[in-house]
Amino acid sequence: MNFTFQEVILLIMDIYFYHYTKCKKSRAALEYLKENQIEPVIIPYIEEGINKDSLKQLFKLLSLNPSQMVRKQESYYVDELKDIEISEDDWLEILSNYPKLIKRPVITYGNKAALGDPPQNADQILTAYKKDHEDKN
Repeated sequence: MNFTFQEVILLIMDIYFYHYTKCKKSRAALEYLKENQIEPVIIPYIEEGINKDSLKQLFKLLSLNPSQMVRKQESYYVDELKDIEISEDDWLEILSNYPKLIKRPVITYGNKAALGDPPQNADQILTAYKKDHEDKN
């Protein structure tokens, strides 16, 4: 089979889902994607870890600073970080070392990303994904 460059890009361009299985909101967003006939590539970032460069790119896609992605209800934040002035670069280091502090879930597709809380935040990504794949089918 011969594929055009655009077809190859679509074959490798999947929806990625940064997931924590113990998180109710993450499970709800994953279910939402599946209800919309999307089977994303699961990234178990808490179990496997995530490095600073990956976080930097992820936050850039979201158009958010690292400090805006902190789950401030987590006990580690409350006990250790709550009243400390922390630079954005230091937040990258902290979030890389303590990925449970990262707001979740995050859904990406190409150059788009969304927080999946509530799950309907993924609609822009779903629309782009379906449009790209319908155009080529």
